[in-house]
Amino acid sequence: MSGGASGLDKFNQRLAAEPAAAGNRAAYSAAMERFLSDHPAPRNVGASELAEYAKRNGACAVEALGFFYRWVMNCKDHADLLRNMRQSQEGKQQINAGDRQEERGRRSVVGDRQIPANSKQGTVPRQPACSDAGERSPMTDKNAGEADGKNFNDAIAGYISELQQELRSREYSRRTFVSYVRNVHSFLAVMRKRPSRISAQEIRDYLISLRDKGLRASTINNAAAAIQFFYEAVGKTPHHMERIPRMKEPRSLPKVYSAQDAERIICAHDNTKHRLVLMLAYGCGLRVGEIVRLKTDAIDWERDMVWVRQGKGRKDRGLMLPHSMRKMLRAYLTEHPSNVYLFETDANHKPYTSRTAEKIFENACIKSGVPKKGGIHSLRHTFATHLLEQGVDLRIIQELLGHASSRTTEIYTHVSNKTISKVKSPLDHLRFG
Repeated sequence: MSGGASGLDKFNQRLAAEPAAAGNRAAYSAAMERFLSDHPAPRNVGASELAEYAKRNGACAVEALGFFYRWVMNCKDHADLLRNMRQSQEGKQQINAGDRQEERGRRSVVGDRQIPANSKQGTVPRQPACSDAGERSPMTDKNAGEADGKNFNDAIAGYISELQQELRSREYSRRTFVSYVRNVHSFLAVMRKRPSRISAQEIRDYLISLRDKGLRASTINNAAAAIQFFYEAVGKTPHHMERIPRMKEPRSLPKVYSAQDAERIICAHDNTKHRLVLMLAYGCGLRVGEIVRLKTDAIDWERDMVWVRQGKGRKDRGLMLPHSMRKMLRAYLTEHPSNVYLFETDANHKPYTSRTAEKIFENACIKSGVPKKGGIHSLRHTFATHLLEQGVDLRIIQELLGHASSRTTEIYTHVSNKTISKVKSPLDHLRFG
């Protein structure tokens, strides 16, 4: 969906259905109208640009944008980032007040003025930010966030800005970029003190609090990795992260379909484009992100190959083009000669999103009556498992899947019936009756 009038209309319709927003509807609508006039394609707005816009336009814009991205655009990454911004704005406080209370027996210092600890924070005048803040690292500068009364929200913006620069300089993927920024932002908003003063035990307690909230071990480990990168790349120190163990993740086996069920899922769609999405997932074992980023020039007709350019880990790899889909794929490309990406929307020729591909798979499961076993990625698992059962060497499967380690590919040996089905149970040697 694009922005513009349609986006604003859907926003206002959704907002009207929320009684809790009744008092702010006009302000929210005005904020969204300004945003959409500046950003007619809101789905393409990057995290850093979104953060900068929200910072300039205040809490009302943050709340309106958060509502818009979660309930109208269905962009979870953007919505979570805006939620974290809102939380930090709601809890604004002076960093120097919190730090000095810990060290000087409940007394706060703002610049060269001392204020009793029982004074209301609202009476502390805000001072201008340090004029040379851009020349010093807020991680290592002893006075960062203290001199001139710079508030906590401004300090977080400084930390996040440095983090974003480090991630860009290393050319991290968009998914990692958004994940690290979101996790570090949440961490700093909860800690509410200068990162150099956060102890290893406090980091450990923070990660445990995520577990207590019911988050999965993999999600918590992602947060730990983001915090570790923050300290090493921005703070130039490993801090105490080497003493903070990662949480053990439960080992679950991939969920796979039988060949008959895979066929029913693929054939459930009459739409050629949707069927081709599913055929590439099962027939080539592509990741969903690789499917939606696949360009038309990635099809090598002479060699019967599909080339994945800059896949996971920024690696190229080639895969066989299934002979059974050649005719359908040629006919599809003939009907869409101007396509740059293999799968584009009909309205504005934008490449499909991962969410669109997931929805295609979900609808296929419903139409075919095959119980859903996770997302479209389960077709990739099925591809690998069926190859193993056909006798294809594990090393070749590793190359086709683009796995860096053979240990990742070996998990399919646990779900393949190639060997297990040939084992005779001792029960079958007994005679009953």
